[in-house]
Amino acid sequence: MRRLCTILLLILNAAVFAQDPEFSQYYAAPLNLNPAFAGTATDHRLTANYRNQWPSVANGFVTYALSYDYNLSDLNSGLGFMILTDRAGSANLRSTTVNFQYSYKVNFNRKLILSTGLNFGIGFRGIDYNKLVFGDQLSFNSDSNTPTIDPIVGTIENSKYFDFGAGMLMYSRTFWMGFAAQHLNRPNRSLLEDQEAEIPMKFTVHGGVRIPLYHGPFKKERVAAIAPSFIYKQQGNFDQLHPEAYFWYEP
Repeated sequence: MRRLCTILLLILNAAVFAQDPEFSQYYAAPLNLNPAFAGTATDHRLTANYRNQWPSVANGFVTYALSYDYNLSDLNSGLGFMILTDRAGSANLRSTTVNFQYSYKVNFNRKLILSTGLNFGIGFRGIDYNKLVFGDQLSFNSDSNTPTIDPIVGTIENSKYFDFGAGMLMYSRTFWMGFAAQHLNRPNRSLLEDQEAEIPMKFTVHGGVRIPLYHGPFKKERVAAIAPSFIYKQQGNFDQLHPEAYFWYEP
């Protein structure tokens, strides 16, 4: 039975489209949301993210991300770097992507900016099959420590793939609206030889409005504001609409 489950797991890896790992606070991982965010901060920006999905379940989905971006104001450009790792399961099924972003900004006036961004990434995916239990390791004459001779093991290999995406972002002090298209080349990350496990293209639309609630003693000073926003994502047969709101207070 375990052998059947193991084979099914690996076959599903080659036949089923998976979704990208996500963070609950989307704007806390801006480079993961849209490459056009690269360099939109006024100076250096370093971001770290962590998500443990289903922490009560052993060997659940755990995702880490670290990103850095910088505003090249003299060139109207921005540079970004992000590394994201996702792992799950007792056999340490893991995916790691290293991404580089570049953005270029067009200032229509002092209040409205258009940023266009590109993402170039390289991904690595692997599994430790030594931690799996196969059917020939489950018998009365052997134990699970006996090495398997199952032929499927010879078809398992770590995968490496290249990824490409693009995005655009229109923003000002009072609103923002963006669109991103990721995995445009539909990279194959199958762990089985001669099998396809393409990452489906992902499309994201996001936006929001910043509404001032209170002005300080000077009219131009905004002390408090609320920002209702939304994010819509579509990848393969899955789509998601995520409304949210943020609150700012500047004492």
